Amino acid sequence: MISKKDKATRRKLPPERRWRHTGLLIDWEIYRDFRNMFNAKLNNFRNKQYSTMVEENKDDPATLFRVINKSLHRKQSSPLPPNKIDKIRENIDSQQSELENDIITPDGNHEALFDEFF
Repeated sequence: MISKKDKATRRKLPPERRWRHTGLLIDWEIYRDFRNMFNAKLNNFRNKQYSTMVEENKDDPATLFRVINKSLHRKQSSPLPPNKIDKIRENIDSQQSELENDIITPDGNHEALFDEFF
């Protein structure tokens, strides 16, 4: 027989904790119903919220697309791969240093460099 203390504790526990604690089928059904009801209310709230945000920003395309991407759980990504920008910067730096080394010649023969350029 279940004591009064156990009954009181059982009523106070959230449905998921109660189900995990007891492992009973009835507690699983109570938890499942509670979870489904909560998710339905949450989805309804999100739909209303996003509908309101879309309606408010229908004339601002940038904000509208930001709202849509957020509602679809899209992450903003760069059009370039993550390390591509760093590689481009490294190439530019190395090319600049090569040019500086080529332009500054110890013998001062700048005419030959000019002829090579054209």
